[in-house]
Amino acid sequence: MSFGDPNDSIFPFTYPAYVQALKIVGKKVGVEVVPYQARHSGPSIDAARHLRTRAEIRARGRWASDKSVA
Repeated sequence: MSFGDPNDSIFPFTYPAYVQALKIVGKKVGVEVVPYQARHSGPSIDAARHLRTRAEIRARGRWASDKSVA
């Protein structure tokens, strides 16, 4: 099984392209969606379901302090 080059980007798009796509999708479904929500929803679900430790959640959200995770 091949996993590709570990130096490749995970996502094949830029942040501005991501923001634009969110705006388009949000408009189509009638809700305002912002990138901030995506950054926090995954780690929040991990915490609620006890899927990761606090340190792992902190790393996933790329927060500098434990206080941000709390």
